[in-house]
Amino acid sequence: MKIVVADGLAPEGLERLRASFDVVVESGLSDDALPVALADAEAVIVRSRTRITAAAIVRARRLRVIARAGVGTDNIDVEAATHRGILVLTTPESSTISTAEHTMALILASARNVPAAHAATAQGGWERERFVGAELYGKTLGIVGLGKIGSEVARRAAHGRGAGARRYAHPPSPAHPADPAHHRTGAVCPDAPRHPDRQLRPGWTNRRGGASG
Repeated sequence: MKIVVADGLAPEGLERLRASFDVVVESGLSDDALPVALADAEAVIVRSRTRITAAAIVRARRLRVIARAGVGTDNIDVEAATHRGILVLTTPESSTISTAEHTMALILASARNVPAAHAATAQGGWERERFVGAELYGKTLGIVGLGKIGSEVARRAAHGRGAGARRYAHPPSPAHPADPAHHRTGAVCPDAPRHPDRQLRPGWTNRRGGASG
């Protein structure tokens, strides 16, 4: 089986694939070049960059599997693939831990004004009082949609890695607006699909029950 890897994969992943399959790495392909690369491929692996369009699927006559190394299929024409009988796979838990850790990093950076403080310091400034930010200890972390990622964020906050923050989980359904969590938390972590009825306004306060982002 020939597999085209259209986006970057870790060397360990490529090594495991090459042990059993004919693997060709073709990163950075344009929409026009992709169908050519897939002409004799039976499987293609993408991440978030490469778009598997209906036009590419029609021309990939031998294609049997489209695998997304990540969550979601927004860059894959699932309808066109289904019409051709092509299996579309995802790896929904592959980036859960990394995303949860990145979420915690962003919460801490936002609370303590790290990006702005870094930019000011890089320009020769030293304004400690301006960038003190908000203390997370005693704050409540609101998690809108307690899915796989939200659960991992909650665990990190619960086990001390969230600076002693309390957690408040809220259902992801649009029928349950996010306002109750938003008004009683010091930080809000969305882990739910976007919806016009669900809007969170970013911003931090130093009050222990203040709204924030």
